[in-house]
Amino acid sequence: QILNDYENMCIGMKLGIVDEHYMFKWKRSGFIEDWESAKGFVMHVRNEASRPKIFEHFEEFSESWKSGKSVTMNGKSFGNNQ
Repeated sequence: QILNDYENMCIGMKLGIVDEHYMFKWKRSGFIEDWESAKGFVMHVRNEASRPKIFEHFEEFSESWKSGKSVTMNGKSFGNNQ
């Protein structure tokens, strides 16, 4: 369920329904930690269930946020005020 919630939140950010900068400031560390914890499981599901794109948005935002960069603003850095 939590993975679906994260994926839904990411889709909302991509569509502009949820503000990415706000979510970055509020959820960044937990978001990245949860992705790192779930990554092995997600890769297993992608391979075993032939679902190569499952949770792709969650992965995309997590990987980008690790370096402090936005997904929805074309990789723009969130700057020192992260």
